[in-house]
Amino acid sequence: GYGYGRGYGHRRGPGVGAAVGAGVAGLAAGAIIGGAIANAQAQAAPVVVQGGPDPEAVAACARRFRSYDAASGTYLGNDGDRHPCP
Repeated sequence: GYGYGRGYGHRRGPGVGAAVGAGVAGLAAGAIIGGAIANAQAQAAPVVVQGGPDPEAVAACARRFRSYDAASGTYLGNDGDRHPCP
């Protein structure tokens, strides 16, 4: 054989190895940063407290008052103030 295909595409310029190394380092740094962000968000997850308001009472307030805010347990009255419900 005459060696067709030999030597073609196997040479790399002087900067190719450095570029590949930089790409790998960038991926690794991204994975580390992404993991740190995910860990911080997992630690900041809200804590569920047992013994909160009765779900049926909350649903009744939501049906009765369009301005009911379940997070605060209040509704906006006609006087412009927020009132607790239930």
